[in-house]
Order: sequence, then C-alpha cells, then structure tokens
Amino acid sequence: MTGKGEGIMFKNAFKISSIVLSFFGVLAACGTAGANSNYAVGADDIIEISVLRPEKISNIVTVSPDGAISFPYIGSVFVKGMSLDQVQEAVRKRLADGFIKYPEVSVALKESKSKKIFISGEVGKPGPYPFEESMTVLKAISTAGGFAKNGSFGRGKLMRQGRNGAQTTHKLVIKGISDDPSNDANRRLEPGDTLVILEDKFFVYGDVSNPGTYSMEENVTALKAISMVGGFTKNGPSSRVRVLRPKKNESDYETFNVNIKGIMAGTSDDTNMMLEPGDTVVVSEDKFHVYGAVTKPGTYPIEENTTVLKAISMVGGFTKYGSANRVKILRPRKDKAGHETIQVNIKEIMKGSNKEGDTVLEPGDTIVVSEGMF
Repeated sequence: MTGKGEGIMFKNAFKISSIVLSFFGVLAACGTAGANSNYAVGADDIIEISVLRPEKISNIVTVSPDGAISFPYIGSVFVKGMSLDQVQEAVRKRLADGFIKYPEVSVALKESKSKKIFISGEVGKPGPYPFEESMTVLKAISTAGGFAKNGSFGRGKLMRQGRNGAQTTHKLVIKGISDDPSNDANRRLEPGDTLVILEDKFFVYGDVSNPGTYSMEENVTALKAISMVGGFTKNGPSSRVRVLRPKKNESDYETFNVNIKGIMAGTSDDTNMMLEPGDTVVVSEDKFHVYGAVTKPGTYPIEENTTVLKAISMVGGFTKYGSANRVKILRPRKDKAGHETIQVNIKEIMKGSNKEGDTVLEPGDTIVVSEGMF
C-alpha cells in the first residue's frame, strides 16, 4: 500500500509540476506579445513566431502586401490589422486544430515597416522612413541624413493626423535643437507623422552684385549680408541701406535704416544690426538730379563729397546759354513736405572767391541750372 500510495503521490506531483510549467510557459508567451500588444500589424512588417511547446518551432516572417503570413503546418494566415496578441491567438488556434496538441505560441515584432513617418524639406534625404518606437524629432532628422546646408538654423513643422481625422500642426524650433535636449528635439513622433524642416532665409535686393534669396547663418549682420551677395555695385557705403522686417501676425513691415558708411568707418552709433529670418535688405544707390541748361541732364549716383561744381562737371558742364550765376539746389526737407532752396554762385566758386559756397550734395538733391538773362 505504501508503495502504491507513493506512486500516486509522485504521479500527482508530476502532473501539478507540468501544469505549473505550462502556466509559466503561457505567461512567457503572452508576455512577449504583450510588450507591443496594441501594435496593429501591417504589410511589410517583420514578426517572429515561436512555438515553445510541445515542440520548438521558430520562424521570422514578413507580412505580405495582401496582409497574410505563412507558417509551418497551417500555411497562410491573414493578420493585417490584428494586434500581436490576436496574431498569437490566431496561430495557436490553427496549430491546435489537428496539428499540435496544446501549443504554446509567442509572437514578437522584429521590425515595423508598415508604419512610416514622412520627412521633407531641408534634410539630406527627404522621404518616407519606417517608424521606430521612441523615435524623436532629432532622431528622425538624423535618420534622414541630417540638416541640409544651414537647415539647423531653420524652423520645423510637425503635422499629425488626429483620431477624428483632423490634422494638427505643431511648430518646432530647430535652431540649436541638438544643444538643448529639453526643447523640441525630444518630441516623440507617432506613425504617420509628417516632419517638415524649413530653412531660414533672408533676402537682398537693389544695387548689389548678386541680389536674391540666401540661407540664414548664425550672426548675419546687414554688413555681412551685403558681403555675402558680392558687395555694392557702384558707390559702396554711400548707398542707402534699409532692413525691412515682417511684423509678427501682420502683413506690414518695420523699416530700419542702417548707416553702413558709419559702421565701416567705425564712427556710427548705430549697431551693426543682426538679421532675423525673413528680413529683406534693400540697397539703393544715393542719387542726385541735374536739370536745366547743362549738357547731360538726368539722374546720377552720388559719390562721396560730391559738390555742386563737381556735379556740373560730371554732367558735361553748362550749355551755351547756361548761367553760372543762376544755379540752385532743391533739397528735400527732412520729415516735411516740399524742398529747401539753396542758391549757388558757380562763377564765384570757379574764381576761388567763394570756396565755402561749393555745397556738398546730399542724397535726393536736385540741381537746377537756368539760362542767362538777355
């Protein structure tokens, strides 16, 4: 009796141990799938399916374009749109249906290729990329080949499709993104996100060698911007330089006058102002006008220390009836309408008796030479 009782106890203990082992085996199988249990399987995804008991079978399979996988004994199984838990249960049921008794199955995601993010704009290789768990903005930019040119001084947009179908757009600060891990660099991406990297630019127009649109770099001043575009065409620092800056949330511009001549000479109290994204630098040659009884009336670029006498010489001198005694300068009044009139006696200046009267011209001056009286 004792031997028979011990045998029964041994058999029961063995049965209990088997149940316990099976229980932990099932937990292990479920735990593997459960790590990404909410993930919806899609075409091109790579998953690993393992049969743990009673015989070990392990296969890495790729979800076909029609959403199916192929596994030993059971052939093709449609899994597209299923969670990993559901794939696990579908495979287990098919195996248990006359192929393997009490199979224990584990399913794990090896690589997600159906879930993608899209990167465009100023990056090395724009395009779609496989989504990865815990992918951040900075990692996505790195995956796409990093910033193109000076993209790191740009802006970014993250466009995301909401559950209700509405698309939301998040503005990103890209400048210094890799220097401060607390900023937008650490924003987590989601499958289907579109990341747009926009390069900051500034514009230069007017009397410069190569007007156009240029990439923003760090610490670009108005003077540096003019240098980047090949410099002035003719009159250099005598030209008038303005910076037009878009007003925030408005369609208008704020205008800044820049004393380039003073900055270059080191005598200006103006700061050599830093440009901001979207700024437009306008360079216009300072000009003066000559009308009346001169050989070549018209508009001329003003040079440094251009006097009335020098201006008359530049336009070919007086005509036959031009009077050196009847010359005047019309000078625009600052912040007022109309002109100030300055009488100039060129005849006395040429004699040397009134050198102080040879007025230095200012931008916008108009010289008028009248004919002599008969």
